[in-house]
Amino acid sequence: LNMYLVGLVKVQKGQIPLLPDFDNMHVDFGRAIKVVEFVFSQAPYVVKTKILLECEKRAVGRQIDLDSFLLFLVDMWREEQARSEERLRALFVASDTDGNGNLDFQEFHDMVKHINSSKTHRELLRMYGEMTLNRVVDSNTFVRVCRKFKFFTLDLGPSVKRQDNSAAEVFDLLNTEWGKIEDYVHELLVVLEGAAVGKRLEQDVNTLKKMLTDRIEPEQAWVCYRKVVAECTSAVKNRTPSVQEPPPTKPAKGKAAKAKDS
Repeated sequence: LNMYLVGLVKVQKGQIPLLPDFDNMHVDFGRAIKVVEFVFSQAPYVVKTKILLECEKRAVGRQIDLDSFLLFLVDMWREEQARSEERLRALFVASDTDGNGNLDFQEFHDMVKHINSSKTHRELLRMYGEMTLNRVVDSNTFVRVCRKFKFFTLDLGPSVKRQDNSAAEVFDLLNTEWGKIEDYVHELLVVLEGAAVGKRLEQDVNTLKKMLTDRIEPEQAWVCYRKVVAECTSAVKNRTPSVQEPPPTKPAKGKAAKAKDS
């Protein structure tokens, strides 16, 4: 129902009434395409392309029947939700390494690490904590909790990055601290240009900047910041002086003898 209403509001651009009393109402096909792209924005490219092609078959010229389009949208959504559940169950089976039908914490941790989830450590702990409210973390429990936390599932509309208040505070502090040393670090990168330590430092600085922009994984961002600071400190201590004092010159033998006689 939620997906149906979202599709209806999007395709009608919020105009009232959303569903007029008369039948056979048609809407612009371009608007319908935008609704499909919005609803399935998190779907794989191949899946989204297939849905768009199926939608195109239902169009008449540049118009499409509204009722037919909305029913089509609901059917496609149900199919993708079913496929999403199949993927979750397959993921559970692959992660249950001992095959006892119960996903322990180590198996859950290895699974998350393998699929490179964007969930924070706190969210993952809350997920597994809710799973363990059941006596056995079986596939049904796993699928139910994953859907609740929108983990490895297809969600409606574009993905939205969320962060808790503590993460925001960490990034605010990191941005302040980075602002104090950023100019100094870039000056050091110029001095170390071409050196192996300079290339390594530049790579870590770029990683830190991306983390500060994305504002996700505050723990990793803090570790990266400390690594940059440590590398800068080490580079300054180990840097060879750019100007060395010339070695003392020995006077020529003839001049030395002449000086001695005088």
